[in-house]
Amino acid sequence: ILYFILIFVFGWLCTDIISNGLMWEERLGLSLILGSGIHSVSYYIFVLCLGVPTLNNLTFLIYENVVLILFILLYKKTPIYTPSPRKKTRMNYFKLFLILISSLILLYSFLQSVYWPPYLPDAISLYDFRAQRLFAGDLRTFFIGTDFYRNDLYPPFTSLMHFFLYQVGVANPKIIYSLFFAAFYLVIVGYVKRVTRSSILGLLAGTLIIATPSVWWNSFLEITNVIFMIYLSLAVLYLFERDDNKSKSRRILLGSILLGLSTWVRTEPFWLIPAAFMFIMCIVKKEIKFMVVFGLIVISMSFLWPLSISRFASVITMSPGQNAPTVASQPTYIIGSTFRVIARSAPQKAREISNHFIIPLWQSWGFTLPAFFVVFLFELIFKRKLFPWMQFVTIFLSISILVGITLFSFTFAQWNGLDNSVYRMAIMTIPLYWVCIITSDIWKMLNF
Repeated sequence: ILYFILIFVFGWLCTDIISNGLMWEERLGLSLILGSGIHSVSYYIFVLCLGVPTLNNLTFLIYENVVLILFILLYKKTPIYTPSPRKKTRMNYFKLFLILISSLILLYSFLQSVYWPPYLPDAISLYDFRAQRLFAGDLRTFFIGTDFYRNDLYPPFTSLMHFFLYQVGVANPKIIYSLFFAAFYLVIVGYVKRVTRSSILGLLAGTLIIATPSVWWNSFLEITNVIFMIYLSLAVLYLFERDDNKSKSRRILLGSILLGLSTWVRTEPFWLIPAAFMFIMCIVKKEIKFMVVFGLIVISMSFLWPLSISRFASVITMSPGQNAPTVASQPTYIIGSTFRVIARSAPQKAREISNHFIIPLWQSWGFTLPAFFVVFLFELIFKRKLFPWMQFVTIFLSISILVGITLFSFTFAQWNGLDNSVYRMAIMTIPLYWVCIITSDIWKMLNF
C-alpha cells in the first residue's frame, strides 16, 4: 500500500511539473502511468547502472518524492486545472450505464490479474524470470540474459515493475497490469472530456476502448502489449492534439516523455511513425524548439537500453553458453535491416504473408477500423480539414503493423504461427481509432 501511495504521489508531482490544464481524470491516471515510467528509468540509471543495486526502490522512491516537493516549493509552481464541462441532466442515465459497464470490465480484469500469477511462456522465460533474477541479486542475467532468449531485444520496463513489487512484498506482480488498465481508462475519459467539452463523450470513449474484445483480453496478460499500447497511443494523443490548447509546450513535453517511455517497453520501431510526423509538423509550423526537445527526449530514451547492456557486457563476465548482447535492438540497426529485407524480398511471398495476417488483424481491430475510416473521410471531404495530423499518424501506424510483420516474416521460418502475436500487437492503434471517432465533429451535430 505504501509503495502505491508513493508511486501515485510521485506521478502526481511529475504531472504537475510536466503538464497543466488537464482534467482531474487525466491527472489521476497519468499519476500511475507517468510515475511508474519515470521511476523505473531513474532507478535503472541511478541505482542499477551508476549506483548501488541493493538499494530498495521504496527508499529511492522516497528520495524522488522529496526532490520533487523541494523543486515545486522552490519554483512555487501553481498547477492549472481545466474546469469540468457543464452537466447535462438529460443524459444522466446513459452516464450511469457507461460507468456501470466500464466498472464491470475493470473489475473483471482486476480479478483475473489478482487470481492468476504470471503463467504465460514469455513471462516465465523472460519478463518475470528477469525480475526474479534481479530480485535475487543476479545482475548478470538481468543485463545479459541466458542462452535461450535474446535479452537485448526486450527493454526492462515490465521486468522492473515486477521487481519493484517483489521488493515491497507483493507475491503476484500481475496487479500492476489491471491498475495500468484502469489508469488508462481514466486518462482517456479525461482527455476526451477536455477536448470535446462533454463528459458523456469522455465516458463513451473510455468504455468503448476497454470494452473492445482484443484490448480487454490483453488487459490481464502479463506481457508488454497493453503497456506498450498505453504509452504509444497516449503519446500520439498529446503530441497531435489540436492547436487550440493553451498549454501546447507542456503538452508536447508530456507526449515526448510518453513516446520515449514506449521505447522503454518494446524495441519495435513503431515509435518512428509519430516521431517522423512530429518532425514534419514542427518544420511546417516552424516550431524548431519543440522539435529539439522532442528529439532529445525520444532518441535518448530509444538508445538507453541497448547502449547500457552493451556497456555491461564488457564489464560483466558471462557464463558458458550465454549470448553477448548485440546491436540488434538499436533503432539504426532495425531500420537498416528492414531496408535490406525490402531489397531482397519477393513480391509473391510478401503478398502471401500479408494475406495470411489480414485475418488476425481483422480479429483484433474488428469494425473499429472501417468506422474510423468513415469518420476520417467524412471530416476530410465534408468538413474540409486541411491535414488532420492525428488521423494520418493513426493510418500510417496501422499500415506499419502489416508492413512490419510482413518484413519480419521473411527472416522467421515459422512466420505462419505468429497469428496471436499479430493479434496482440494490433491493439496499439485501437484507442486512436476510438478517440478519433468520438472527438469527431459528427457528435456536435448530434448535440452530445
